[in-house]
Amino acid sequence: MRILRREDIREAISMGTAIQIVKEAFVALFKGTAIVPQRIMICPEDRPGSFILFMPAYQQGWDEVGLKIVGLYPENPSRGLPLIAGFMAVTDARSGKPLAVMDGTYLTAVRTGAICGVATDLLANADAKMVAIFGCGLEGRSHLEAVCQVRRIEKVKVYDIRAEAATALAQEMKGQGRIPQQIEVAASPREAVRDADIVVTVTNATSPVFDGGDLKAGAYIHATGAGTREMREIDEATVQKSKIVIESPEVFKAGDLAIPLEMGLITKDGIHAQLAEVILGEKRGRENPQETIFFKSVGNAIFDLAVARHVLKEAEGRGLGIEAEM
Repeated sequence: MRILRREDIREAISMGTAIQIVKEAFVALFKGTAIVPQRIMICPEDRPGSFILFMPAYQQGWDEVGLKIVGLYPENPSRGLPLIAGFMAVTDARSGKPLAVMDGTYLTAVRTGAICGVATDLLANADAKMVAIFGCGLEGRSHLEAVCQVRRIEKVKVYDIRAEAATALAQEMKGQGRIPQQIEVAASPREAVRDADIVVTVTNATSPVFDGGDLKAGAYIHATGAGTREMREIDEATVQKSKIVIESPEVFKAGDLAIPLEMGLITKDGIHAQLAEVILGEKRGRENPQETIFFKSVGNAIFDLAVARHVLKEAEGRGLGIEAEM
């Protein structure tokens, strides 16, 4: 069995490669060739708002089965710990033999960033130059990298309720790869979004993180952070005025869409498309530069497995990680 740390994963896969892998996984999920049982959530009774997810997945024709165990603990950043922590286990589908265990925190950041790259490429204006990032942890970094992979971004504004986190991201990420030198820490949510062509939210918020009335015409909004009914990043104004594209029907459980649905502000029939339909050309993505488009994601275990199996194959070929006997 191979044990792969964060640095091994980083060496084994680029964001560009991850975006292409996740794009293909979107189609598999939509066509039903991906086998993804219902994720199991456990909420520790002494940690309100925290949960651990057990996420299995398999794709017909693949030689691997995956299980990601990942926890989200809102209090972790204040304790010097990552908001999201976990690991990914990969097993041989032909024999049941354990093949690898890898860092699930970094793997999640890569695959979630890659989802953003796929969706942004299809839904944001082609000439988008400015992006706003809400949430400046590891996920904020991976999403920024992914956006800059598919668009020529010239300016970035970052916002976090912990100002020091926003400052750290700005200092660390400016000029890396395709990321521009110009990264500014916004003093307020309004300052962050008012001129942004792309707005990305990767927070653990339970109420909207910006006012939809501050969005510019033609903005693309990519919401990732809210994964449960109690979590929410996007307000009713944004949802109502947007063309809505979703990752899969699983997103209806998240507060960003569950609450407007309950309020009768939108209907499921009014959802424009699943992203895979846009990938396959069955439905159009952006139809004009002035339309506001909102994409909602909650993640899926098939994306984790798709990225993990690539990482494992690269690691085997390059001799990355640590070999261990069970």
